[in-house]
Amino acid sequence: MLKEESHILNLRFQKYIADNTAKRLNTLIPVAIFLLILLILSDIFLRHSIAAVYSRAVPLTLAVFLYLCNKIRPKASINKVVLYNIFLASIPAMMFAKYLIHFGTDTNTTNILSIIIAIFIISLEVRAGLISSLLIYLIPPVLFSIILFLFYSVPHKELLSLFNIIIILIVSFFVNQVQNNFRFKTYVSNYLLNIEKKKLEETNEKLNHYKTKLEDMVEKKTLTLKYALEKAKESDALKTQFLLNISHELRTPMNAVIGFSDIVSMKNPELKKESDIIENNLNLLLKTIEDIILLSQLQSGQIGLEISKFSVNEFNKTILERLKTDVKISNKPISVQFTNQIKDDLIFYSDRQKSEIIFKQIVDNAVKYTESGTITVSCKEKSENEVQYSVSDTGIGIPSDELPHIFDTFRKAEKKDKLFGGTGIGLSIAKQLTELLKGKISVKSFQNKGTTITIILRTSVSY
Repeated sequence: MLKEESHILNLRFQKYIADNTAKRLNTLIPVAIFLLILLILSDIFLRHSIAAVYSRAVPLTLAVFLYLCNKIRPKASINKVVLYNIFLASIPAMMFAKYLIHFGTDTNTTNILSIIIAIFIISLEVRAGLISSLLIYLIPPVLFSIILFLFYSVPHKELLSLFNIIIILIVSFFVNQVQNNFRFKTYVSNYLLNIEKKKLEETNEKLNHYKTKLEDMVEKKTLTLKYALEKAKESDALKTQFLLNISHELRTPMNAVIGFSDIVSMKNPELKKESDIIENNLNLLLKTIEDIILLSQLQSGQIGLEISKFSVNEFNKTILERLKTDVKISNKPISVQFTNQIKDDLIFYSDRQKSEIIFKQIVDNAVKYTESGTITVSCKEKSENEVQYSVSDTGIGIPSDELPHIFDTFRKAEKKDKLFGGTGIGLSIAKQLTELLKGKISVKSFQNKGTTITIILRTSVSY
């Protein structure tokens, strides 16, 4: 099965290369024809060398034939790629022939430089497999070497220059193979990414099945939303105001639907499962709307601080209760541990609501990405004016290459075998709120082992 998939992937890659080559031919081949004609005119009128003109005949013929094929049959074809590679191989062959024609004259250095340039050009352009590339690179120099050493007397000082050509050939061949491997890996990555996108689309279609009863309401609100979004582009202030208004407009009917679904489930117990699905999805949608509004306010700088005095230990109890509630609702085998090293009389002069939102986002993520194990919250005084919190879980963890982007907007952890909910803005909100409160936030994580998020909050925050 894997061999079959690999074969199909190779065929798709060859088709992709053929499509790209066909597009490039429209630009490159006319330029090549123009340059070859200029070289022929130069050979005739400046160098007076008819033999050199003959050396241009093969690549010129191939170029014209390729141009006509591409015009007559513009659709991509694998044969065009093969013919284009043969044309590229004829370019150094032409330069080798020119070297033999002018062998022994004072133009040897210039001719060797031309050969090196031609080899460099094909290293950038040849798109072929290993065997075909070897033939493209080897046939012209092998024929050249046979003719040179059979019919010419080569001085020792010329051998060094010819040896340099061999080195350039080897280096160019490896550069070309590295390029082709990179193209193939890039194509495979994009191909697999498209497959994942299709899987996500199929999953979304299944989820949309549970929203059929809300379609009429969503369609009406969508029209209003599109119109409002167009207007909101005028300024960040208008955008924020719009989101606040639409939040109120959506909350009212959604709360009504939630209440109605509860009544339906009470009167019709057999519909409780469907009612719970509706209610859970609406609650999730409400949370998403609130998070987007908060993120919008943060990004536009239209959110201020409401400083109040509150106990650190009382605040810690709120965090712990929130975590225990989330774990209970999730119905997962997760234990909760809390380590408190704070004095009883320690006080925060800060924005309590925004501080709670920070931990709400972090705790929600810890529960979401932990299937089983332990979530640990620890709290201690870091300095005279700072309190350090750590929230550790035994969840799926974060790959090392994703860590630098973990606080980016709309970035979230994913697994191939499981789709996690959410919009990927929770940690971005937590980071921006932490910085608004003059604090710091950092993350350490190991894939499949867990994640630890550290938050340092100042006990006294000024306006």
